[in-house]
Amino acid sequence: MEVERSILMENLQLQDKVIFITGAVGKLGNAATKLFLRRGATVVASDILPMDKKQESSLKEAYQDRFCFELIDASDEQQVKDGMQLIEQKFGRLDGIFHNAYKQAIKPLTELTIEEWDAAIKGSLTSTFLVNKYAVISMLKSGGGAIVNTSSVLSQKPAVNNVAYGAAKAGINQLTRVIALEYGAQNIRANALLP
Repeated sequence: MEVERSILMENLQLQDKVIFITGAVGKLGNAATKLFLRRGATVVASDILPMDKKQESSLKEAYQDRFCFELIDASDEQQVKDGMQLIEQKFGRLDGIFHNAYKQAIKPLTELTIEEWDAAIKGSLTSTFLVNKYAVISMLKSGGGAIVNTSSVLSQKPAVNNVAYGAAKAGINQLTRVIALEYGAQNIRANALLP
């Protein structure tokens, strides 16, 4: 399995592709940022949290104008719209997204407050809706693109204390399937990862 994954990553070619990444400060988003840059992509990395200044500086130095980091709350519609406009103005198009932002609430159902539920749904499912919506609008202008949304195995396998997170991630799976169905004919692919 590890050899197959290694071969797949070696064959991943993203030369001259413009990719938007959310949740770029976290482990998975950070790894994707570095991988996509090594494979030739221009990456607009974003997160609600600031990137480590040393790492941001190092990536800017290594990849020059092929890398930028933006503070964006993926669950805020205006920030997402502004981020997509920035990408179009700076790079002329959007070829792909890796949506990895999420919010988790780890509590049993009976202890979960409505505020915690709303925050988990907004941070995971609503953010996916917003990022995908505005990405598709951009991709339609340039003839298509690729969407990868991070879901979770917990979207299909129930786990104790994960009612909000599991529900949000299950919603991401269906949202991704519907996007693939609605926009596949317009050269937009949509897939979900379930780590």
